[in-house]
Amino acid sequence: MASYVETTNFKLRRDAFFKNMTRLGLKTRDNDVLSIESTYDGAYNDMIELLRSGIDLAPCYFCTNDIIAYGVIRALREFKIRIPQDVSIIGFDNLPQSSTMEPSLTTIEVSKRKLAILLWPFSTTSSNRRIDSRPSRSSLVLS
Repeated sequence: MASYVETTNFKLRRDAFFKNMTRLGLKTRDNDVLSIESTYDGAYNDMIELLRSGIDLAPCYFCTNDIIAYGVIRALREFKIRIPQDVSIIGFDNLPQSSTMEPSLTTIEVSKRKLAILLWPFSTTSSNRRIDSRPSRSSLVLS
């Protein structure tokens, strides 16, 4: 489930999804790729409309982010669709609420710390950058 709101982040996630589905030899049907609002209420309302229209649900949906997943799950439950027995939902971002849901939302976490370490060699904004592969404590700040 992708948002029809175009952001670089959402586009990168969508592209990576299709690239890896192809790499793994898994097929997607065009009608299984749903575009919905990226807010909780928007995802909920859009999913309600899809369910009312009689959509043929896929066995699993990978959502662009956890917020979309939360709204979709709420709508599915209102239609007595069981998660994960009837439809599996996967989120992205690993927001704290994901672990408190029943059942817990399966979600992907992107470690900002690991990302910063991986991208550090490509940084051009720091005049304190070291040439060797080990960043110095004074030149790398992770938050």
